[in-house]
Amino acid sequence: LAYGIGHYSGGQINCAVTFGLVLANQITIWQGILNFFAQMLGSVTGAAILCLMYPPNKDLTSSLGSNAVSDGWKPIQACAGEFMMTFLLVFTVLETAVNPMSEANRPMACLAIGFAVF
Repeated sequence: LAYGIGHYSGGQINCAVTFGLVLANQITIWQGILNFFAQMLGSVTGAAILCLMYPPNKDLTSSLGSNAVSDGWKPIQACAGEFMMTFLLVFTVLETAVNPMSEANRPMACLAIGFAVF
């Protein structure tokens, strides 16, 4: 997905990445705010389309893909996992797609980012 839309938004499809880019002074605060609202609009639109096209009786999770903490896990463990994986994503983006020292490997940045979220 990042390869497909990267030339439009810089591949910013995650609010944490946008926030990281604002903190790293790679985009302005106003650009970050605009991107955030566009990301929220996109996520709500995508969720609405999914709700319209997916029959409720076929949803075996009763949550239509929303996240929940599974039995046997504590919410703090889920938060720690989310924090670590979000850090890994933002760190990978900043070091492969933004850092001037990684310019020679920039064409492979999307692959590295994909592996980080896989």
